[in-house]
This record gives sequence, C-alpha cells and structure tokens, in this order.
Amino acid sequence: MKEDVKFGIALPFHPWEEILKRAKMAEELGFDSIWMADHLVGMGLRRLDAVEAYTSLAAVAMVTKKVKLGTSVTNIQTRHPAVLAQTIMTLDHISNGRVIAAVGAGEAMSIVPFGIPWDKPVSRMKEAIEVILSLLD
Repeated sequence: MKEDVKFGIALPFHPWEEILKRAKMAEELGFDSIWMADHLVGMGLRRLDAVEAYTSLAAVAMVTKKVKLGTSVTNIQTRHPAVLAQTIMTLDHISNGRVIAAVGAGEAMSIVPFGIPWDKPVSRMKEAIEVILSLLD
C-alpha cells in the first residue's frame, strides 16, 4: 500500500530564488513530484510577478534528477494545443521523462480579463486534448 501513495509539493509563483530552493528541498526530502501553477498572473488581484510555469520547470529540471514535474493545471484556453504539445514534449526531453501533463478547462475569472471568450469549456478541452495526444503520438 505504501508504494501506491505519492506525495507532491506546490512551488510558489515567485520569487525565483524561493522556487529553486523549494524544488531542491522537495527532491532532497523524497517528494515524488513538484507542481507549479500555470496562471497568466499570480494568485490575488493584479499579481503580475508570477513566473511562467513551463520555462520555470525546465530550469528546475536542470537542478533536480528524480522528482516528477507538473503544472497544476494548464488552462487549455490560454495555450494553443499544438504549442502546448511541443512545450510538454520539450520539457519531457529536458527532464529525461519526468513530466506529468495536467490540463483543465480553466475558469472564467482566469481568462475573461484577457479577452478570451468563456464558452463551451468542456468541448474546447476535449478538442485540445485530442490535438495534443495526436501530436504526441
């Protein structure tokens, strides 16, 4: 039973030094995975100092060796599926196969302020996942 339970830790949005410190510490402590929120802005109103998730995870991959890397979660409404497929594949290569791809339909409060329409979220997510899987196949 113990082997079935996995533990992960969420990294902060900023500052960069703290992100790296916590990522290294998570691996040293034996966590199975580290997760980074994939938001255009950080939590809270007008929080514009959030670093980009995939770029950050690529850098984290260079200072870790075993811990899995994932986003919590990537909103498919803010990234083109073909670009997202390439991004996931690139991070997987850089990290030697340690990526956990996590996508979601998103939420209106995270996309409407940027002029992205909030309609048919489940249909859009299904279509995006089909495109991503076909490109990664």
